[in-house]
Amino acid sequence: MATSAPPTTLPVIDISRFRDPAADPAAFLAELRYAAREIGFFYVIGHGVDPELRARALAVSKRFFALPEADRLAVENINSPQFRGYTRTGTEYTEGGPDWREQLDIGPERAALDLGPDDPAYLRLIGPNQWPPALPELRETVLAWQAEALRVSREVLRALAAALGQDGGYFDEWFDEEAAVHVKVVHYPGRPSADVDQGVGAHKDYGYLALLQQDEIGGLQVQARDGSWIDATPLPDAFVFNIGEMLEIATRGYLRATRHRVIAPQPGVDRYSLPFFLGPRLDAVVEPLDLPAELAAEADGVTEDPSNPLKPAYGENALIGWLRSHPRVVERWWSDLLPGAAGTPDPRPAFETLQVHAGARPDPATGARAVPIYLTSSYVFRDAAHAADTFALTDLETHAYTRLSNPTTAVVEERVAALEGGTAAVAVGSGQAATTLALLNLARAGDHLVAAASLYGGTRTLLEHTFADLGIEVSFVDDPDDLDAWRAAIRPGTKALFGESVGNPRGNVLDLAAVAEIAHTAGVPFVVDNTVPTPYLLRPIEHGADIVVHSTTKFLGGHGTAIGGIVVDGGTFDFGAHADRYPGLVAPDPTYQGLSFWERFGPDRIAYALRLRVRLLRDLGPAVSPLNSFLLLQGIETLSLRLDRHTANAERVAAWLAARPEVVRVDHPSLPTSPWHAAARRYLPRGAGAVLSVDLAGGLAAGRRFVEGLRLFSHLANIGDARSLAIHPASTTHAQLEPDQRLHAGVTPGLVRLSVGLEGIDDLLADLERGLAAAAAGTDVPEEGSR
Repeated sequence: MATSAPPTTLPVIDISRFRDPAADPAAFLAELRYAAREIGFFYVIGHGVDPELRARALAVSKRFFALPEADRLAVENINSPQFRGYTRTGTEYTEGGPDWREQLDIGPERAALDLGPDDPAYLRLIGPNQWPPALPELRETVLAWQAEALRVSREVLRALAAALGQDGGYFDEWFDEEAAVHVKVVHYPGRPSADVDQGVGAHKDYGYLALLQQDEIGGLQVQARDGSWIDATPLPDAFVFNIGEMLEIATRGYLRATRHRVIAPQPGVDRYSLPFFLGPRLDAVVEPLDLPAELAAEADGVTEDPSNPLKPAYGENALIGWLRSHPRVVERWWSDLLPGAAGTPDPRPAFETLQVHAGARPDPATGARAVPIYLTSSYVFRDAAHAADTFALTDLETHAYTRLSNPTTAVVEERVAALEGGTAAVAVGSGQAATTLALLNLARAGDHLVAAASLYGGTRTLLEHTFADLGIEVSFVDDPDDLDAWRAAIRPGTKALFGESVGNPRGNVLDLAAVAEIAHTAGVPFVVDNTVPTPYLLRPIEHGADIVVHSTTKFLGGHGTAIGGIVVDGGTFDFGAHADRYPGLVAPDPTYQGLSFWERFGPDRIAYALRLRVRLLRDLGPAVSPLNSFLLLQGIETLSLRLDRHTANAERVAAWLAARPEVVRVDHPSLPTSPWHAAARRYLPRGAGAVLSVDLAGGLAAGRRFVEGLRLFSHLANIGDARSLAIHPASTTHAQLEPDQRLHAGVTPGLVRLSVGLEGIDDLLADLERGLAAAAAGTDVPEEGSR
């Protein structure tokens, strides 16, 4: 076939042949069908767009981005409920990570609608554009270019309809003057450093078609069926077209919406482009085409992504795309659609701001800006009524006894809840206490839990033995990646599913969205231990988790100085819909005069957290010290800075160890050889954290000699310290487990767990060289220096 191209190029389609009565229509349609199905991307020439308009559009785009920042920010998209206007570099997100681009978003020129409470939310996307007063010619030029892009896109869509055995006007009714078209005027500045290469993260477009005019600087890459990347090298006078997800739905997967990305240009190089997205009317409903039999037989079915389910109504998909990409606009104008939002228009500050300020206020007594350490056991009531209200849970603001709450600890709770995106949190004395209380708040004697087998050894022992003593049975899923095994383990008496977002020590990345869907289908909450990545790298609630636990001793605290744990309530699980399964939360509580936590506090989405505090923390007593809470706050203030360094060091260490002949295997999701590399790219775009494991060729003896040979790495049972740490799990943290249980947790005899700290990378690699030498030598290493 004429357009069959090697996997390093995209096909070229001359659309003028669709208009030419002398052309061979069958050959043209076959070439277009091949390009749209097999690759999903193709160049289009013969489109008839005036070269002068194309050049003028790129030139005025460059002039916009050359305006003073104040002129660009005058039309910033944070001012537009319709997501129109200027987006600063790094504030639009793809695959959960910031894109290194700035842009101006432009839609159809329409007035906002006067909507009622029952109108679909997506109709709020209709509204005016923002145009910079400092560059009046931008409006005329871009709208003229938009009109031409719409004309060409409609023609390509008609050609595709014909190629699919339909009448050429099949799609026309949805692409009238109300069509949801969208232009981006984009500038990709030169990357700030060699390791920042995400111009736009890998994604698919959710509309029908996308058209791209790019300048002479390359960067667009298209993913082939085998996973390799094809460079969409700029061709003179050519647009790049690609298939969107709505066409994939309409053709039952015969046509292919293809993942693509943009690599940020090198430092000092600027790239400009004008992408145009062709969408139908917002109220259009995608109905599958009646494909000819020979095409229908080749349809692959629609690609499903549990974290991004496709909706048949175009407006719903369009809204989901905007909500995912522009969190600042969402927080200001769409807060009523955020999980748990009360409808207030105030935007949530950036993560880096929350880690410093959330929950903290100047001390009312002294004006002190730093959070005081309230070392007191109890608190004075104003009068008898005040005391009665506090004990009856009518007044939730008053502290009564530090076993239940404390002003210093309350700042920790509010801050971590904000960072995780939860509605409430309860701080406790350790990570083990957090896991214990989180699950005991759901299960009692005779109940059942399902947990991943790949867990921290102490958690496995807690669930398998201590919980068994309490009459709670736990089934372990040996392969947490096997979703059918999760489903099969659930019983009528199951009360929760539990797993670690990133396994310790294996480094496996749990498919949170898929396991959450399984849990919710079964009518139970999903509890996630997020200790290793912290909310800076991963927020499980955004992927379907209902409850999150941490050992704050680790990366949240970050300095190895204070033991602690915390439970975060996502406020997402409807316990009232499963009242018989969760009587502790829904039925009258005899210790609070028959109060139902769900009836009283369910509407505020704090029922789970409040019961954990006033029943389990009250009765079992694993309270955290206010001093430890203060130390934890000091660590959280630098969380993002530390995690960036931790992660960068860990990735270098993992790659270095993976290349060593003394090493059998290195487990870290950053490695392309990791079974969880793809999952890490999806869930952990900032990096997979600082815990990794190395399996040494010499087995048990080599693992022990390795840790004994280290000098800079401290040999101790912890992770998440500013210092680098090492331990041999088979001898220590997982020694209580049976050999097969250790293997299911990823612990082999020669495995060593490393928690990579903040030291200089060359010093860390030199120390690991000493450890490898000791492991290979088969002799003890003389003591030198501290360990």
